[in-house]
Amino acid sequence: MSPGSSTESYPAFAHIGLREKPGKNLNQVKDEVSQPYRTTEVNGGRVGCYFNKWALYRNDVGQFAIENIPGDLCTHAMYSFAGINTNTWQIKINDEGIDEPAYSSFTALKQRFPNLKTLIAIGGGGERGFSSLVSTQARRETFINSVIDFVNKYGFDGIDLDWEYPGSADTGGVPEDKNNFVYLVQELKAAFNSVGKGWEITMAVSLVESYVRGGYDVPVLCK
Repeated sequence: MSPGSSTESYPAFAHIGLREKPGKNLNQVKDEVSQPYRTTEVNGGRVGCYFNKWALYRNDVGQFAIENIPGDLCTHAMYSFAGINTNTWQIKINDEGIDEPAYSSFTALKQRFPNLKTLIAIGGGGERGFSSLVSTQARRETFINSVIDFVNKYGFDGIDLDWEYPGSADTGGVPEDKNNFVYLVQELKAAFNSVGKGWEITMAVSLVESYVRGGYDVPVLCK
């Protein structure tokens, strides 16, 4: 779902990163991964590709660097993940030693792939700050202002919300999350529109029916 400037759905998502394959060098492995999709046309849709920064920690053949990202296969690339500072309710850099230098390299992909949008993904499976964040207007406002500063500073084209999952008790959610998530997205969209740079909002959502019913007001989020 894309509650940003467009209501088109995202037909495909990919996680970019490679596991070590003994006996093969990195270029051979990358070519095997990418080649089947080289002739795939997006046909007016969107293909979102997540880059997991954990790939930067690996050595030798297992490493997958930002410059290895096949930006011609994606319309949107998401850097995973930033977090939430539950003391200040601002966006948080999870690993300053890795992330900050990587941001400039990630957004610089647009020099090689002019049609690519680069987004910062916020959340992930271990992030438990969303429910408290969205529970008050003051916290949402603080968060949104910090996101605007962050996106401006590092040159991203928007954000990807990766809350796993609104309203889910097993991940610390409450029933109020469903409406509060809508408020967050609506307020983010209004704030981004006021900046006037065409920033986008995307989100990673569950396909489990119980999570969808309990956490996402789908018709409203798709507006």
